[in-house]
Amino acid sequence: MKRLLCIVGPQSPPLHGVSTVNEAVANLAAQERMDVECFSTSPRTAQRKLSVRLSRLTPFVRAVRGILTASRGNGDTIVYCSISGGLGILGELAVVYAARKRGAPLLLHHHSFRYIDRPYALMKVLTRLAGPEATHILLGREMERAF
Repeated sequence: MKRLLCIVGPQSPPLHGVSTVNEAVANLAAQERMDVECFSTSPRTAQRKLSVRLSRLTPFVRAVRGILTASRGNGDTIVYCSISGGLGILGELAVVYAARKRGAPLLLHHHSFRYIDRPYALMKVLTRLAGPEATHILLGREMERAF
């Protein structure tokens, strides 16, 4: 049986660093003959209005449903999730919970120093929920030391 990689995070458009990395991860997994399912959490606009922020809940619900449906708890599904620097972590908490519930290995890719430069309670909750088995992908040695 082929392994499935569920990628949760921003996808282009818009094109930016995180969406570019997520696309590269999807391409690498496909080259390794893995099935790939992408769950885009990109906002529909760059505006920071409350309605735009709330609209991001729907993609996270889709991602959680997809993970729960795809993963059978036998290691056939891997969850790769880009971690936000702000309130997006709330949606990512649900993704991490779903992956843990199904026993899916977690790859958490950190793209922000925001929660490293200043302690952030939601990041502490996320790392505890992810557990010691989660793999944290960081931007470099400085981020690794600080994390």
